[in-house]
Amino acid sequence: MKFEKLFAKLFLIQLSLIFSFFVFEMGFRFYDSLEEEEGIFDVLALELVPRPYVSIVTNPEIPAMNSLGYPGELPSKEKKEGELRIFMLGGSTVFGDDPYYVQSYPLPKMIEELLQKKYGKRIKVFNFGVAGSVTNQDLMRLVNDVVSFAPNLVIAYGGGNDIHMHHRRVGYPHSYNLFEVNPLLAKDTSKYNVLPLIFLESQMVRKLFRNQLQEHFWSTGKHYYFGARDIPFYESHVGNYLESLRRMDKVSHTFGSKFLSFFQPMKAYYFEGVLEAKETQSFRERVLASPKDFSFIDLSLALKGEPETSWRDFIHIYDEPRGKLAALIVQEIEKSLNL
Repeated sequence: MKFEKLFAKLFLIQLSLIFSFFVFEMGFRFYDSLEEEEGIFDVLALELVPRPYVSIVTNPEIPAMNSLGYPGELPSKEKKEGELRIFMLGGSTVFGDDPYYVQSYPLPKMIEELLQKKYGKRIKVFNFGVAGSVTNQDLMRLVNDVVSFAPNLVIAYGGGNDIHMHHRRVGYPHSYNLFEVNPLLAKDTSKYNVLPLIFLESQMVRKLFRNQLQEHFWSTGKHYYFGARDIPFYESHVGNYLESLRRMDKVSHTFGSKFLSFFQPMKAYYFEGVLEAKETQSFRERVLASPKDFSFIDLSLALKGEPETSWRDFIHIYDEPRGKLAALIVQEIEKSLNL
């Protein structure tokens, strides 16, 4: 009799917990339906989706994106007579500040406006930036997407993501380890416990334990943080960055296009106490000291004298200083295309 009462109490407790979980879960799902949905990782919050060969792009279902996952309309396959096409590759500093591209005045748009004001509508600047992109990914976009549109000039603008991305393995795309942590691809599924996989379906669990889930999946993948700051570490990242630019230069010229690379400014080049300031400075020094056999324009100190308030964060700037960069880039474009 005592055992039956105990069993009944345990059953009621269990039933109460399940019912409470269900009620709270429905509440979280209703709440999430009223606000912007947030994924466990930033790669989802930025509306990035996987695409064959180029790793990730912005979700093409967003109205401002084209079918390839880039902002604006795609160029036509047929070029008009006298038309000059410039394609700009890079991360979020090229793509723009807003994942939905509503409140965004990105660098390529500024450059196009400056050029069209002087030379007319025959010059088009196409934004092929993707948030979080590293130079290896830009190379793949050049090969798979850009060259088919007969570019006259290819611009690579970046350098920041190559040292600041979460994934520290040399040459790996942004958040690549998230694709490695996949139970469908694992030969040994023992590390993928059934209960956590079931709970991942829960919005309440994803919301309340977001940090813990991030930590778990980062540590499960073959992920490496900065770790030892030795010379081989810097040389490998710098070497990979410059080699990717060198290959972009060769690919561009092979398809009849000119190529310019711009080394972007970072807040750590101007102010102390910024995210990974010493590491960023060391990366810059090694990049600038390395030999180059392609067009490389250093803009890393182009914003010298600008106030700290010009920076939105460690890598992004506001419209006014961005306009200054656009003007400098236009000068180099004019030289390259003999305008």
